[in-house]
Amino acid sequence: MLKLSSKIIESNEFQLFEGYAYFMEILPIVLSISAGICIGTGVIYLFVGLRRRDDERLHLTFAIFALAYAGANITAILEYKATSLEQFLIRKK
Repeated sequence: MLKLSSKIIESNEFQLFEGYAYFMEILPIVLSISAGICIGTGVIYLFVGLRRRDDERLHLTFAIFALAYAGANITAILEYKATSLEQFLIRKK
């Protein structure tokens, strides 16, 4: 069970809430799981969409959106793991 407290951890540069630091450790794990699921389903639907020869392009459209969302999740993971403002701004571009 996740217990968020309102205790403030004082660092030499800034202050963090104790629950916020825990949340920032969990979030990249959740995003990486989501990215993996999106890549897996995107590749499967890409193969299904390329195999079909009819005019239905729904599988290809879903595959493109799933792979794009996986890319957005990977970018978010890199942004959350930035340790300085310069790294964050480079990864944000």
